Amino acid sequence: MFDLVPILAAEAEPTATGTGFTWVFLILVVGAFYFFAIRPQRRRMAALEAMRSRLEIGDEVRTAGGIIGTLRSVSETEVELDVGGTVLRIDKRAIAATLGEPEE
Repeated sequence: MFDLVPILAAEAEPTATGTGFTWVFLILVVGAFYFFAIRPQRRRMAALEAMRSRLEIGDEVRTAGGIIGTLRSVSETEVELDVGGTVLRIDKRAIAATLGEPEE
């Protein structure tokens, strides 16, 4: 009657088209992840670093822990924060925002 072995053997062979499609799909997923996750995060970090480099004495700031105060001194790595008469010495990277400036 009919010989099914050649038909089944033809279906079992992998195709180059399927492998190529898999690589294209993988590249598109990685590209989408970059544009929707990594790139915006880098922009936020760059804006945060720019804000920290513009800090001046007298600026009112909020720390990552939620403490709000006025800057008394600013150095390369640390700031002194006046919080209602108490002066705190904190790392400059702990400054999350300056008040009066719109947050992103």
